[in-house]
Amino acid sequence: MNDPLAVGDLLIGGALLALAALAAGAISALATVWRMQSSGMLSSETARIPGAGLLARARPVLLALTLVFLASCVLSTGRLIEVFAGLSPEAAPWQSLLAWVVWVAVITLVTVLAKAVALDRPLGFLRATTPLVWTLHALLRPATRVLELLLDRLAPQAWTLDLAPPLSGIEMREILDDEEASGLMGGEEVGWARSIFELGDTEVSEIMVPRIDMVALDVSTSFAEALPIAAASRFTRLPVYEQNPDRILGLLHTKDLLSASVRGEQPTIRQLLRPVHFLPESKAIDEALAEFREGRIHLAVVVDEYGGTAGIV
Repeated sequence: MNDPLAVGDLLIGGALLALAALAAGAISALATVWRMQSSGMLSSETARIPGAGLLARARPVLLALTLVFLASCVLSTGRLIEVFAGLSPEAAPWQSLLAWVVWVAVITLVTVLAKAVALDRPLGFLRATTPLVWTLHALLRPATRVLELLLDRLAPQAWTLDLAPPLSGIEMREILDDEEASGLMGGEEVGWARSIFELGDTEVSEIMVPRIDMVALDVSTSFAEALPIAAASRFTRLPVYEQNPDRILGLLHTKDLLSASVRGEQPTIRQLLRPVHFLPESKAIDEALAEFREGRIHLAVVVDEYGGTAGIV
């Protein structure tokens, strides 16, 4: 290894290998932080997120990093071939092939390690590599513009999809633990993020008003009797049942009672009934909230596994 050119080629190859590893890690870190932000796991104050500007330009940045990774791998491999050819001009073909296989294995190992570090500490990795990523993005902007135009023409839906499958709850918790331990996220932010998982794991039965505490009306209750009951309950909606609370017929809105009273009318409770929404007590809260938002529901009756009324939520 006395040939200065060979030493120089090896140094250049090593530098290109390091650049490929950083690019691969930055791709993983940026994609992970992007998904965390999209999932609501990060503060809404995006300026506090490391590389917040990169998230806003994720598409061209990811294209630039991909170009850097591919070019670095190809160029570093080319340097290795030149070095090996210069040191062993009479090497057998199998020896050249073996050297190439070993180098590909080295590239793969280094890339996997970089990705593992980035996935373990995505915020920290993104913060550390942000200056480099910005530089690469600026240098390769003309090339990424061309690629964007081609992608828009050839695969217009490609960038409307998620970069990767959503992170699981376990993966998110592990990331939050690591970021809290490293000090990149404050205790308040981590606590808020964890509460989302706890909400998703909680069932409706854990937050409902139990049947014994429900204020409900029998459908046979007269209009005059229903008015004071509704006023005393201070609820805007009351479940109405027939014979027993397991047979819920609908909801009575107190405003309907008051409106009828103002008009001097006395309709039956059955005439004032509105549809009611039912939820199984095992349904997760986040799923129930989605149903509430979609159907503009304000109150639902929770039923147990036998179809009986367990409570309201």
